[in-house]
Amino acid sequence: MDYIMAENLLDQDQQKQSAKDAHVSSLKSSTGISFEQSYIDPEKTSSDLLKHINAFRDLSRESLLAYSRLIVRVHFAPGDTIIREGDEGDSMFILIGGVVRVQASNQEDDQEKSVKLKPGGIFGEMTLLTGSPRSANVIADTECVCLKLKKVDVDNLISDEPKFASLLTSILSERLNSHGGIKQVGKYRLMGELGRGAMSVVYEAWHPTLSCPVAIKMLPHEYLHYPDYKEKFHKEGTILAKLRHPNIANVIDTEEAYGTYFIIMEKLKGKTLEEYSRKNGLPDVDQCVSIIINVAKAISEAHRHGIIHRDLKLSNVMIDENNEIKLTDFGIALLPGDQLKKIENIEGTPNYMAPEQILNQTIDARTDIYALGMMGYKLFTGKSPFTGNLKDILDSQVHQKSPTPGSTRSGSTPVFDQFVLKATEKDPNNRFQTAQEVIDFFDRTAEVKVENINVSTISFVYGDGEILKVAKLVDMISETCKKHDIKAIF
Repeated sequence: MDYIMAENLLDQDQQKQSAKDAHVSSLKSSTGISFEQSYIDPEKTSSDLLKHINAFRDLSRESLLAYSRLIVRVHFAPGDTIIREGDEGDSMFILIGGVVRVQASNQEDDQEKSVKLKPGGIFGEMTLLTGSPRSANVIADTECVCLKLKKVDVDNLISDEPKFASLLTSILSERLNSHGGIKQVGKYRLMGELGRGAMSVVYEAWHPTLSCPVAIKMLPHEYLHYPDYKEKFHKEGTILAKLRHPNIANVIDTEEAYGTYFIIMEKLKGKTLEEYSRKNGLPDVDQCVSIIINVAKAISEAHRHGIIHRDLKLSNVMIDENNEIKLTDFGIALLPGDQLKKIENIEGTPNYMAPEQILNQTIDARTDIYALGMMGYKLFTGKSPFTGNLKDILDSQVHQKSPTPGSTRSGSTPVFDQFVLKATEKDPNNRFQTAQEVIDFFDRTAEVKVENINVSTISFVYGDGEILKVAKLVDMISETCKKHDIKAIF
């Protein structure tokens, strides 16, 4: 069992075909394994072998090379027990030649389940996630060749470079999605995958107490290896679980399992605003105003609890068939007290980021107001106000005034244009100062549709010396109209 050294990682595809044929023939005669029946070529370097394995397929080349340096190539004879049920796990295996049999005891009926794995299969991988005792026997059916990866080596690698923990997330995703794989996270029974993003994978699950489907968001393992992240996660789960608002997706629970954390949320119906606009066409200005008001109500509630969302955008807002709005994804939100700390990483979506966010300056509720204005512009026009490469977009966010929605698409109103301009002011002091101000702004400037109004006219007949009496009467009528929500024009 020799560790594969870096110099052996050079690609050997340039070797002569005759040498390759001789090598494969030698392997056949010595092991009885027919590699030609598999997509795995035993002559490939370890990094090339790994990229054909599902759990490794999406890893960067840097990650593949790092794990290749840890691999030990091992051989087993027919009948060898590679893994024994109940033993302490210390390694995972990747089968690159031969066939193994996985035998697991079924505690429900005291019967043994047996599954055969062929080249490309992995086993013992839960050791890397949990370090728990082996849950099955794995026996070589034929001569076998495996790549062995030790848990202690993986732990040391991830301790030095947390980014390499993406392998653990990939392995767990494979197990959660595979037939006969993991079907339980805490008390929640998994029903399938809902979607994937850059920051997480979301699954559908069944809540046993509420008897309803929920969404479970799995956090990538690498984030748990950065300082203070665990504390932030627990704090986030606790605070978000307290947010109860009709325009915010509710967080129900959190779970810790398989070396990572899960957030359990209500399962939302409908589409993101981005998806909705693509399928149904751009909303008119009245619908845009309604959506902006509802999102403003959501962030107003979050701000009341000291939470800054930091990533308001169309893809983080859901709309259902009844046009009900839900704000989602508080993954990079600033929690109470965070605003006082130095932010190490600039996070957000460039097309929605406020200047102070880009410049790593103080962030507060007005940062979300800026993103809300950018949302309004894109919601109505279907495009962002600033385009180009990343540098151009960020530079424009800091220095260039946003155009009005009406300058890009007809059908806007002066009120909606004014909202976007004020919300996206570069100086936070010139914006709406709170989300409630946005709501009040639209309430004050609401236009009454002509087809829905009735008009009555009152005339006063008075002499030259009675003007003061008429003025007092007008004030009385005006106050009465306000109490009954009637618009009076004098």
